Amino acid sequence: MNYQNVSPLIERVALSGPHGMMLQEEAKLLMWLADKTRGSIVELGCHVGITTRLFAERFPHRRVIGVDFGLESLSIHPKQRPERPSHDSIGLIAAGLPNVTIWKKPSRTITYPDGCDFIFIDADHTLKGVSADSGKALRHLSGCVSGIVAWHDYLKTETWTHVARFINRVIEPHHKVTHFVGTSIVAILKNVV
Repeated sequence: MNYQNVSPLIERVALSGPHGMMLQEEAKLLMWLADKTRGSIVELGCHVGITTRLFAERFPHRRVIGVDFGLESLSIHPKQRPERPSHDSIGLIAAGLPNVTIWKKPSRTITYPDGCDFIFIDADHTLKGVSADSGKALRHLSGCVSGIVAWHDYLKTETWTHVARFINRVIEPHHKVTHFVGTSIVAILKNVV
């Protein structure tokens, strides 16, 4: 797998800050994965829109939807709450791009658009949140000929985050999950090479 030189755009963007952290290597991997699909891209937990913007600039002819609920999201774990964006800052970095739509609402309430075949989940890390986001994404993927669902923060070891536990206990017994060494990203790749 060679995703090292996937996007010079990534070098321009600071990917860590009060909103959490994504390694540049992980951003490159996400662009490489999204390149294996052709439809719309949905990012759950877009925060201020850094990754959303990377997707939109890398794939200017594809619709990119960033979803976040911001400060109103009281269901997330107290330790994740400092990562919540203010309502006004949700998707701000990507919002002006012509192929970007920002949905300021809970990810559990969205309906995936027809043609969406890449879903990136980096939202509520509680068991309830991971379960709801994953279940909805996998139901959507089941209706697609091909597509990818990817999760961030798989390697987080704090006891309050349930990303890895949910994937290991609930998803892996039923789906082939690809683990990308050196990153905290895992994904289900359906009929993609």
